[in-house]
Amino acid sequence: MEELYWGIRDRLPSVGGGRIGASFLPRVHQVDGRVIECWRYPVKSMQGERVDELAIGSKGVESDRGYALLDAASGRILSAKSVKDLLFARVEGKAVVLPDGTSVALDDPAASDVLSAWLERDVRLATPVEGEERSFQMTFDPPKDDAEYVDIPAPAGSFLDFAPVHLLTTATLAGCRAKRPDLDWDVRRFQPNLVIDVDGPPFVENDCVGQRLSIGADATPELRGPQCGAPCPCVPNRDSSGRASCSGPCPTSTSRP
Repeated sequence: MEELYWGIRDRLPSVGGGRIGASFLPRVHQVDGRVIECWRYPVKSMQGERVDELAIGSKGVESDRGYALLDAASGRILSAKSVKDLLFARVEGKAVVLPDGTSVALDDPAASDVLSAWLERDVRLATPVEGEERSFQMTFDPPKDDAEYVDIPAPAGSFLDFAPVHLLTTATLAGCRAKRPDLDWDVRRFQPNLVIDVDGPPFVENDCVGQRLSIGADATPELRGPQCGAPCPCVPNRDSSGRASCSGPCPTSTSRP
């Protein structure tokens, strides 16, 4: 199998700093790209933090999905795929900030009670437990409010959906935006960890599935496949009011170490 590297020649860049980011480096040719945004999401399905750099280890991005809300009755992981209100909360520093401005520290013993009152259901703020198996619910027909929800197992010991690192390219976003300019293609709808500025056709990243990437000095994850993020892209974000199409997989790819 031809090895393909997406090699960062410097540390993950400061956004807008103009430093070199990432490159596709196949044996036969090279397609240059650049890391232009880095994101992490401390609490699953809540709004993320844009940062200058990320630490990526064997379990994914440090401080990414380190917390989640669990349904107290079923033990399921709550996700915006079934509880859309989660997308309207955000994390600032070590606290969750609710849409009305209420702030509660992640380590506050009363955090679960505050979040339960906000969602009007009994929930528990939790951290992953090594080897523990949990699931979340989603539908494969998100535009329908009465669509059937199914249980999807999360990787053991984590609150991830599919893979530890989530990538999105500007080529794919540009292609989708050209196809449907009436829709809102805000990057935040897709909750990527890395946004890569690269020329090429839409979904160019999917041509590299099954091959390895080089990120920084030590990380060499395998590009695993498209990420199905529905229905999160259909939910208006804090500063967006449109709807993005969710037919088929969202324009993103995921990777595993």
